[in-house]
Amino acid sequence: SGEILGWLNSDDMLAPNALAFIACCLGDGGSDSWVIGAAQILDAEGKHHFIRYPGTDLSRTAILHWHKNWFPQPSTFWTRTLWEKAGPLDENLHFASDYDLWLRMRSYAEPIVTRRVLSLCRFHEQAKGFKHRFEVAQDIIRVFKKETRHQERVRFFYFILEVGLKYIWDCFAAFVKNISARLFPR
Repeated sequence: SGEILGWLNSDDMLAPNALAFIACCLGDGGSDSWVIGAAQILDAEGKHHFIRYPGTDLSRTAILHWHKNWFPQPSTFWTRTLWEKAGPLDENLHFASDYDLWLRMRSYAEPIVTRRVLSLCRFHEQAKGFKHRFEVAQDIIRVFKKETRHQERVRFFYFILEVGLKYIWDCFAAFVKNISARLFPR
C-alpha cells in the first residue's frame, strides 16, 4: 500500500537504519526509481561470512549475466510508479521472479547503486535458492530466453560453457588436492 516497495524473506533482516536511507534515496516515491544496496551474508547460525556488494555496471547486459552480477534481493527497493510500469512478478517463475522483475525495471530506470549494507541475508543448505539450485538455473534460463535476442543467446551459450568448464576445473583441482594430501601427508 506504500509508495516505496520491496520484500523481505522469512530468514533475512533489514540492516539498522536501512529504511531511513532508502527513503532518502527514493524520496516520496513519485518517480520511476529503484535502489540496490549491499547485503551482509550470514550462515544459518547468523555468523557473518562476507558482504555482497552490487556491481558498478548494472546495465541490461550486466544484469543478464546474473552468475557474475547478482545483487541481493532483500537490499533492493523501488517506487510504486516503477512497479506499475514494470510489475507484477511472473508467478510462473518460482525461483527467478525477482531476476525477471529487475530486467524489466532496468528498461524503465537505471538503479541507484550504493555500497551501504541494507540487509542481512542468510545463505545455508535449506535456503530456497541453495537447496533448489537446479530449479533456480532453469528459471534463470527461462527469463534469459524471454528477455534476449539471438546474439545475446549465443553469448549465453559461451557463458554456460565457461561456467561448466570452471566447475569441471574446480572439481578436478579438488580431486588433485585430495590425492596430493593422501600421497604426501604433512
